[in-house]
Amino acid sequence: MISAKPAPLATAPPLSDDHYARAYALRKAASTMTAEARAWLCEAAESLAAAAPGERPLRILSVGSGEGDLDVDFITALCTALGDRPLLYRALEPNPTHRAAFAERAAGLGPSVSVDVRGERFESHRDAEPYDVILMCHVLYYVDDVAAALTAARARLSPGGTLIVVHQTGDGIPPLQQRFMAALKGDTAELLTTDDIAAAINRIEASHTFCERDAWLDASGILAGTADGLDIISFCLECDLRSLGPARLAPLLAALRAACVVDADGASRLREPIGIFTLPAVGQGAALPVDPVDDYRQLAARGPWRSVIDRLPRAGARVLDVACGPGRWLRAFMARHRPALDRRFGPGAVTCDLLDPNAAAAARCVERIGGPLSHGRTFACPIEDAALPAAAYHVIWSMHGFYAVPPAALPAALRAMRAALAPTGRAYIAISTTRGFYDRFYRLWARSGRTADPPFVTAEDIEAALAADGVPFEVTTFDYAEHIPAEAPEQLLRYLLDEAIGNSFAERGALAGTALDEIAADPILGPYLRGFEVDGGHALAQEVRLIAF
Repeated sequence: MISAKPAPLATAPPLSDDHYARAYALRKAASTMTAEARAWLCEAAESLAAAAPGERPLRILSVGSGEGDLDVDFITALCTALGDRPLLYRALEPNPTHRAAFAERAAGLGPSVSVDVRGERFESHRDAEPYDVILMCHVLYYVDDVAAALTAARARLSPGGTLIVVHQTGDGIPPLQQRFMAALKGDTAELLTTDDIAAAINRIEASHTFCERDAWLDASGILAGTADGLDIISFCLECDLRSLGPARLAPLLAALRAACVVDADGASRLREPIGIFTLPAVGQGAALPVDPVDDYRQLAARGPWRSVIDRLPRAGARVLDVACGPGRWLRAFMARHRPALDRRFGPGAVTCDLLDPNAAAAARCVERIGGPLSHGRTFACPIEDAALPAAAYHVIWSMHGFYAVPPAALPAALRAMRAALAPTGRAYIAISTTRGFYDRFYRLWARSGRTADPPFVTAEDIEAALAADGVPFEVTTFDYAEHIPAEAPEQLLRYLLDEAIGNSFAERGALAGTALDEIAADPILGPYLRGFEVDGGHALAQEVRLIAF
């Protein structure tokens, strides 16, 4: 007797244009990927605008722009950096639903901005003029030859131009795609991660920079079996899963559930970080000066700043940035929260005063002030010595700045902050705990005999000083890792010297000539540093507290 072969299991059909657009919007809303990419682009806007010389229009090409929500915020940040200089922003988007949404969003951006949304693919796009920036955000899935596409994009850059590629890493959805896409969709054509892109960059021998930003997908609706959740996972698997039925999807959902973490609010979240590559024009080196350290971006992303903005008075709002430095915190804050400030306030409606003992650093910070923020006064002295106006500030913040305060001056510095707060004002101090890498590495540095300076102030010191004065306060703890790839030893050395050791504000001359090999060979520092090695690179574990009073 000849038994018949079982019929092959049906595969899911492709997403229609309308279904793709709807699923894309749902997937984007459920994840922080777009917010992270938007924040990075807005942070980079100033450097990108400065890279193109002269008074000619800055020319941007956005490939696969989607609905343009990310692009419009990027345009706004570029316009702030450009001033009156014109901007030409061209977008390529084959999906007609997305093009219409982008055109609607782009209306009324201002007379110096020209936005042109075209229904073309990158491969067929032709323009006589080169571009200063080409942005490819989550689009290389649909390219047959990634290396060729990157080479073509670099060839279309002007001298000094930058290609920016934003893409998913190998964490999150890709492991699910690898396990289930072939069986459910019938192929794995759109399976691509930053590892694949890095391999393509290496094949074309292009210099580049790379950074990773954490992002999270709220998978609660997918696991609950809602219609919106089914659309989200359909988008993730690049096919319409609605036709397959619960039994076929059960293994996929079980694997997703196992990969998620459950928050305190009961939501199931999947970690899905994004990677950002920057590549120069052909024959040039990559040097986009975006802050390589994640500290301020972590605070901007995870702090309570939206509610802080909402509580600011619409008239007469005043902010003081203590130990502002050259404006690294302010840049990260504005990159993420500029849209919320714009919606609530008009230009120059919030006065921002600066305080830093280093007058040159504070002068550079003034350059970060724009839009709804206007520069007021600069106090070039320690906070305990500043003649601050009494009860004047609605917000006082110091982000990784209190390391500069001598321990003996800490009570006076905190009292000066409290005296300067308005009756409804609030102060925020972000600083490492004794368990964070910053503090532990510096204490080991001292134990190794490399400095006689006292330990710098930590979160525990600030909490003890506030408690001693009977001041109520609230604490939020942020745990994260600073990821430094194996191929970036110079970045690791800078992080150790400028961030961990420099945060003590030790004399910088004492650090000159220190080599990474010397640190690795030290019997105290070397073993501690090796404890953070991951895949040849390092994941330096930080614990930072945001103290509010």
